[in-house]
Amino acid sequence: MEQTCRRMKEIEQELLQLSETMRKERSVLREELEERHRMGLHGDAAVEHYNEWMQRYGMDYLMVKNA
Repeated sequence: MEQTCRRMKEIEQELLQLSETMRKERSVLREELEERHRMGLHGDAAVEHYNEWMQRYGMDYLMVKNA
């Protein structure tokens, strides 16, 4: 039972961290999109802008490869 409680606490912490990460991602994605639209970027320029934002905020794993 003690081991189960310990594992439940670990899972709780993992879920809290995931939630925080997702909040940060959502905020950055929303701000980037708003700026990209204000700037009127499309195509490769939009992808470059997006990737710069993802890299700046440490979210390289969300970057898009150019086709």
